[in-house]
Amino acid sequence: MDGRMLFCNLQIKMKNILFVYTSILLLFAFCACSGKEVRSSAATTQSAQTTSHIEFASKIHDFGTVDYQKGDTLMALFPFKNISKTPIALTNVSLSCNCVTAEWPRTPINPGQSAEIKVKYISENTGYFQKSVIVETNIPDDLTLLRIKGTLK
Repeated sequence: MDGRMLFCNLQIKMKNILFVYTSILLLFAFCACSGKEVRSSAATTQSAQTTSHIEFASKIHDFGTVDYQKGDTLMALFPFKNISKTPIALTNVSLSCNCVTAEWPRTPINPGQSAEIKVKYISENTGYFQKSVIVETNIPDDLTLLRIKGTLK
């Protein structure tokens, strides 16, 4: 292996470690918040359970093993539905690296309506990959973690 390949492999391992630590941090934050809801009054808990939000059909897209040529693009669709009683807007979609792009609706999604987020992945390397996409809405503290993963050969 040449130096560039070793650097790329190290970079991929570091990103995977960062993803794991970020996931653990989000899990702890979620647990801390949910613990506060349990101790709150029944009325507040009921209100929190009916807060506007979106529901994804799936939050992980596994491409499996893909025969991949340099420059090919892999695409994953993440359909979702507004299951609340108010319109929801996707305010930001954060990507884990420059090799991932996303397209999402820029207008509010009305109650009961569905839409989708299109995620594209382009890599110049083969092997296992796992990338994350964080979706933010107009609801405070409402984050959804989406993932794409697979193996390129």
